[in-house]
Amino acid sequence: MVVLFQGKSTKKTLMDSAIEIIRDEMAKQGISHTKMAEDLGIGRPYIYRVLARKQTPTMEWIEQVMEYLGVTIEIHFAKKS
Repeated sequence: MVVLFQGKSTKKTLMDSAIEIIRDEMAKQGISHTKMAEDLGIGRPYIYRVLARKQTPTMEWIEQVMEYLGVTIEIHFAKKS
């Protein structure tokens, strides 16, 4: 999966994109919050807060979840034309 950002990008923009991808992949794969929490040893309330965008996860958390879901992301930055 490739994510392209044009112009100025913020950490929030990157996180929002990552969370959206995680939510989409969980739905595609039929993985519940509870299943992911159990498999990764992460508290279910934390997963709910992150996916509801009420708490900002670390990049390490994003990487752990992406690996669990079997998703690889390439991020490219480009100047606005």
